[in-house]
Amino acid sequence: MLYVVKIGGSILREGASSEIVADLKELAKDNQIVLVHGGGVEVTEIASKLGKEQEFVMSPEGFRSRYTDKETIEIYTMVMAAKLTNK
Repeated sequence: MLYVVKIGGSILREGASSEIVADLKELAKDNQIVLVHGGGVEVTEIASKLGKEQEFVMSPEGFRSRYTDKETIEIYTMVMAAKLTNK
């Protein structure tokens, strides 16, 4: 089975916990994993400089997520594309 796992940028900046790494290692034994990461801090910073305030929503389970409208997805794409081309 293929799993897509998204890890927020803040988790990567702080260092992924050993529990997360152990879970991913176990999952990868019998499955394929695509690991994606966020870039929310950078997106929020650039959006703010462009005058686009970001909106966030809270799920019933307590997860905070960015509300991504058309303008925000364009900013997100611009920021992530710039990060990829600068590597």
